[in-house]
This record gives sequence, C-alpha cells and structure tokens, in this order.
Amino acid sequence: MENRASTNSLEKELGVSVIRRIAAGAEADVYMVRYHGVNAVLKVRCPKLYRSLDLDNRLRRNRTILEAKLIVRATEAGVNTPALLAVSPTHSSLLIELVKGDSLLTKGSSGLIRYSEQVGRLLGRMHKNMITHGDLTPSNIIVSGVQLFIIDFGLGDFTSTLEDKAVDVNLFLKIAETIAPQDSSRLRAQFRDGYIAETSKSHADAVFERLKEIRLRGRYIAERQLQ
Repeated sequence: MENRASTNSLEKELGVSVIRRIAAGAEADVYMVRYHGVNAVLKVRCPKLYRSLDLDNRLRRNRTILEAKLIVRATEAGVNTPALLAVSPTHSSLLIELVKGDSLLTKGSSGLIRYSEQVGRLLGRMHKNMITHGDLTPSNIIVSGVQLFIIDFGLGDFTSTLEDKAVDVNLFLKIAETIAPQDSSRLRAQFRDGYIAETSKSHADAVFERLKEIRLRGRYIAERQLQ
C-alpha cells in the first residue's frame, strides 16, 4: 500500500489488512482489504497539498462524516447501498462492504433499458429523503443479481433544492442517452415512471422542468465557447 508509514495506524485502528489498490481518484484512493475474514472496501480521502494543513484536514474529515451519514440515511430509506462497516474521521476513511457484481455501465444499452425504471425509483427514494448523490453515473450503480446498489456518495449532500435533484437526474440520463441514443425516449420515460412512483407526478414535473433549464444553459455556454 502506498504511503505505508502513514497508513499503518489506519490498518491497525480498523483491523484491516490491505490486499491491493483498486482505484485512484482525484478525491480518494480505494483499496480492497481483508476485514474479519472477508473482503471489504477501504476508501481513503487523499490530502490536498495546495490547501493549508488545518483546512485540508477539516474538509476531508467533514466530507468523510457526511458521506457516512448519507450512506446510513439512504439505507434507512430503503436504497440498496454497501453496508458501512467503520468510519475513521481522523484518517478521513470509510470501511464499506464489498458488493459483488458489475457496474451498470458494463451492461450496455440493454442493461440501461432493463434497469432505468429501477434507477428512477432509487433516485426518487433518495430525493424524497433529501439526499442527492452528486455523481449518479452508471459506473456508480452496481448490478448484483437482480438488485441495484448505489455506491460512492462522496459528492452527495442533504438538500431539497430542485436544482440539485435535477443535476442528479440529468447526469444519469445524459450518460444513458449517450450510450443508447436509439432508445433515449424509452430510457427517459421508464426512468421518469420509476421516479414518479417514489415521489409524485407534480414533483417529477418540477424536477424535469428544471432539467430542461439546465440543458438549455449547457447549450448556451457551449455555443458561446464556439463563437
């Protein structure tokens, strides 16, 4: 494991042994670890050297605590998420259940068509409980058997604003429609049906109306950049 001297205490505190690093992102490194005889996932938020030490420690600690709360709240709301096994605010780290399965992204257009209604339900359930994900891409949805699991709440928040909810919807649909452009209308309709089932038609109408505004703003900015 990289930065061995700085992670020995974390392994000792959480009772894990590192197997390998499985992802290195701008926000965090993710490792597969052994925890009480089973494999689990360890997410470690990386220090940002461009920030002051005190500010960086505070931000990483607060984001770690917030992500843990989001996972717990989503689980309580009936959203499938990996179980939260342990939290170390001191090390800005989360220990999470390893969910066996493949990302929805790997399922291609047929998978998106099959699961779009279920994704709409899950996101509607989150929004109904004032949770936004912040990065709801097909890569952050795991297909495990017949169930979907939402992972990586690192950019999430507790919020009730239409803008934040519409951003969640837009991100998922934009990528899904890019992968399956010939089925974009069907994907969108199925997703919307699932979202309505968990919220209400009036709420969905308001969110999708804001989504239209977001896309119009995006087109305007793109056109301005071309001028």
